[in-house]
Amino acid sequence: MGDSLVSHAQTQAERQAMGNLGQTRTVQWLGRGSRQWIDLLPELQYEALFRAYPAMIIIHVGGNSQVGQSILLPWRYKVKRNMRYIFRTYTNTLIIWSDIIPRLAWRGVGADSWPQIEGRRKRLNQFARAEVMRNSRGRI
Repeated sequence: MGDSLVSHAQTQAERQAMGNLGQTRTVQWLGRGSRQWIDLLPELQYEALFRAYPAMIIIHVGGNSQVGQSILLPWRYKVKRNMRYIFRTYTNTLIIWSDIIPRLAWRGVGADSWPQIEGRRKRLNQFARAEVMRNSRGRI
């Protein structure tokens, strides 16, 4: 589940006839451009209504909204609360955090702010990784 990066990965996998990435299980791609952290729980809850719980969830969100446009403290609270919910709800699912990757330019942020934003990105990833790893079923 993630932003346009996941959507593009799905397109590439399907072009190469590898939509399931060579796995015997079905891969459900839930990528959409501009997906933000706030979208994560509602979309997971919606999917849970209509599909069996997955063996694995890879979470790749946050780059579109959190890095350049928000302060860290409220985001950290949301990550902690959402991860608790995900681990309680998906009890037999492996949860994987996929880091927010570096960019040459961040939406709504000037080039002169890049070092500050890069530091924020690293802190966000560090915090999210720690939250996922607190649970024995989490991976990074």
